[in-house]
Amino acid sequence: MSRLLDRFLFPVDRRFILAILVVLASAGLQTASSKAAEGEIELSVLPFSGACTLVDNAPALRTIYVLHSFNPGATASRFRIANGPGATMTYVSETHAWSNTSGDTQSGITICYGACVGNEFVLATVTYMAYGTSTFCSRLLVAPHPQAQTVEAINCSLTPVPTYVQDLDINTGTSSCGCPLPHVFPGIAQQFGCSPLETMPTTWGSIKALYR
Repeated sequence: MSRLLDRFLFPVDRRFILAILVVLASAGLQTASSKAAEGEIELSVLPFSGACTLVDNAPALRTIYVLHSFNPGATASRFRIANGPGATMTYVSETHAWSNTSGDTQSGITICYGACVGNEFVLATVTYMAYGTSTFCSRLLVAPHPQAQTVEAINCSLTPVPTYVQDLDINTGTSSCGCPLPHVFPGIAQQFGCSPLETMPTTWGSIKALYR
């Protein structure tokens, strides 16, 4: 009887366990591929991915980089940046890496890239005034544009897609909560675009005068 059980029961158990492992692995692959497909709007203290912790322990100007990372190809994105609970830094100014930009990061920004662009790149550089008063484990947040349901991009097929977001951890310098987990806002991505770049009327004579 014992051998009979060994022959039939334990193989079933192993197959059951293997099935669970396959499901879990599949879920992990789907999460990873989803992140790769949709990209990520990320806050970083350096002009590249992964530097997602900022120290606020004394009055000083702090620079935050907004990145589009894990991006296989997109033509535009839109979002805004907000202080989370406990974050006391105040916005000072920003510059944009892309000329066809509408709005700003605080009230809602739309950035059109002008082509299908992939990999990782800086969208905006934002300056904040820190006072050394932010509470431990507070956050600077990536949030949906006021006209959108989710943080979103337009992919290279001109289809709107939600993106992951990577918020910024703010700590007091003695310890850190570590990088917040990337996440996706619920909601449906919507079509959007940028206003055409402004042009100035001119004449052929004015153009020729530039080269004299």
